[in-house]
Amino acid sequence: MPDSLLESELFGHAKGSFTGASCDKPGLLQLAHRGTLFLDEVGETTSRMQTLLLRFLETGEIQRVGSTIREAKLDVRIIAATNRDLSASVSIGQFRQDFFYRLNVIRIHVPPLRSAWMIFRSFLSISHRACMHAPASLPFVCIRHRAGASNLSLARQCS
Repeated sequence: MPDSLLESELFGHAKGSFTGASCDKPGLLQLAHRGTLFLDEVGETTSRMQTLLLRFLETGEIQRVGSTIREAKLDVRIIAATNRDLSASVSIGQFRQDFFYRLNVIRIHVPPLRSAWMIFRSFLSISHRACMHAPASLPFVCIRHRAGASNLSLARQCS
């Protein structure tokens, strides 16, 4: 996604700031005030976008695209996810160190399912037993794994 579009989506834009901006539009950060915003693949953001997000994390203020006025302070919890090793990206200069430390307050490492199959298998066993005792009207999804397959498939019914 181009930086300009991402900036407009996250921070909003003022009327007339670009062609097609016929009215003021609040950004996702403003809409998430007193709530949580999930940023997926934060490791893919450009240096410019990292700078803009860092400024928001430090001040809690946003500036809409095309506006000269800083908005009031926002209270937004950010949850960020990536499939990259951000520590390694910081060490080679691909990710801002200050932004990394602002995001890295609580780190949760989720291993890929292919490497945690034994743990996941016990979860499936418990889930399967729960499926057997669930009311027929209760919608649920069971996960099936084919022997020798490296991927999982979803099924709408337990059997």
